[in-house]
Amino acid sequence: AALAETGETRAAIAREGSLAPLTQLLACEDATARTHAAACISKLASGDSGIQTQITTQLIALASDAREGVQARGAHALWALVREAPQAHDAIAKAGSAEALTQMLSSRVAAARGFALWALSRAINEANQPVVVDNGGVPPLVALLGESHLATRAQAASALARLAADGAEGRRAQAAIRMAGGVAPL
Repeated sequence: AALAETGETRAAIAREGSLAPLTQLLACEDATARTHAAACISKLASGDSGIQTQITTQLIALASDAREGVQARGAHALWALVREAPQAHDAIAKAGSAEALTQMLSSRVAAARGFALWALSRAINEANQPVVVDNGGVPPLVALLGESHLATRAQAASALARLAADGAEGRRAQAAIRMAGGVAPL
């Protein structure tokens, strides 16, 4: 983590392809290696939106892993990135593929589901509306409207509103929302 102190060094580390091995360390069984990797990732991500985007993409891959422990570590690292980079929320939310985020909505790991919902509520647009609909994103978003936590319901409503925006894909999403029973809870 000490090497990641300066912006120039952070850029060199990212340019040389060291981000992927660091994020992969979060999946290993060695707690010390995970702790050091997380500290280094945190330092690398500070203040550089390009590096934040790269790290987010790699952490989403971890949070989508079939192993629940790896999913949890990836999701917790994503939330740490969100907390540490409030100025980069939009870039972080848009860094993940809509397909991966939609699949994460069905994760058994609450932190992974929560990150996917947060990101989708900020990042759904005309280009990725069909991806979310075609990958089964509407039913879990509608189900989240029934959650007790107000922020969860608000994020689900925001994601559905973005899906239902004007245009042909928006009309298709509106039909999917109706079919999933999403009108009444809204």
